[in-house]
Amino acid sequence: MTIRCPATTTRGWGLRLQIFVPESEKADILTVLHDHLPDEFAGLPTRFAFTGQDEHTVAVDVHRVDELVSTKLGLDPRIGATPLDWLSLTGQAALEMTAGAVFEDSDDELT
Repeated sequence: MTIRCPATTTRGWGLRLQIFVPESEKADILTVLHDHLPDEFAGLPTRFAFTGQDEHTVAVDVHRVDELVSTKLGLDPRIGATPLDWLSLTGQAALEMTAGAVFEDSDDELT
């Protein structure tokens, strides 16, 4: 992602990462990120305020796979989807779920 001007970081734009873990590990992962993630990476902030927020927070989403899929898509295609389900998806929702690299998927939940 290219950040064209400093103002974009005031609108929730910046480095983003999604980490998928079991529910039992979410709190620990968020604590580690909060305590140890540097404020910047490659000169860009890793914490910023999203629209409507005043506090800068860690810009890493920590979810279960099923939680994110059902929230973003409104269905879980891993357990079945009808043609109507697929046709109801917006291009943006499909892009959010398919763009970007998967660095590890040892449980085969994403790939």
